[in-house]
Amino acid sequence: MGRRVHRFAPVLAWVGLGLSLLHQSSLGATYGVVAGRAVLFRSTMPLLFIVSAVACGMSFTVLMTMVVQWLKRRMLVPKHVLFEAGQIAGGILLVYLYMRFWDSTVSSYGYVPGVSEAQQTLTSGSRFAIPFWAWEIGFGGLVAAILLIWARRRESFTMLAAGGGLAMVGLIANRWNTTMLAFTEPLTTEPVLTIPASVEYFPNAIEWMVSLGVVAGLALVFSLGIRYLPAYRGVSPAEAATPAGGDD
Repeated sequence: MGRRVHRFAPVLAWVGLGLSLLHQSSLGATYGVVAGRAVLFRSTMPLLFIVSAVACGMSFTVLMTMVVQWLKRRMLVPKHVLFEAGQIAGGILLVYLYMRFWDSTVSSYGYVPGVSEAQQTLTSGSRFAIPFWAWEIGFGGLVAAILLIWARRRESFTMLAAGGGLAMVGLIANRWNTTMLAFTEPLTTEPVLTIPASVEYFPNAIEWMVSLGVVAGLALVFSLGIRYLPAYRGVSPAEAATPAGGDD
């Protein structure tokens, strides 16, 4: 039965890839069609969301695989596959950073009402500059990409795990900056409002509980899968080292 299902793996992979791309592009397009928020109203949003999701999705998969292998003391995926996947994720992350750079600086070539003020707040403001430059671009972008790419050369699982974790931090920072920045820009230029109107925001207790509940539910499903699904059985390190376990 398992071999029959495995024959359909390429088809299932393509279906899953299509659904994921549609989801992320739709998520980005949801922002991109909001004409009332000039900083979001642009055609690059779906592309940025797709590319960042591909890079961080691969990083998250590698990271979770390493966590499961550590918890179960079993080998689920050959280490060279993990390093190769991490290296690909790092390369895609660099592509995303290139796209993000031009998308964030294009407004500097001329004045675009709403967009110019918001980008100024993002790159040099007191509240957004540190999350943008440090967590999204620096640690979550460049550092994460370097660690993911060099982990294969050094054969370092520590670098691979650190790079995957930082990539996820960068993705969260990007989504946060994208969402919150839109609410700080001026909604009108008549009269011209050069300083974006903003209010202080911090999640309340209900929002924290909902967020933690979602994470807890996903962790429960994930842990049940580790416990009961055959795909997580793997082999022990001793079995993998024997010729019968593979001589790659």
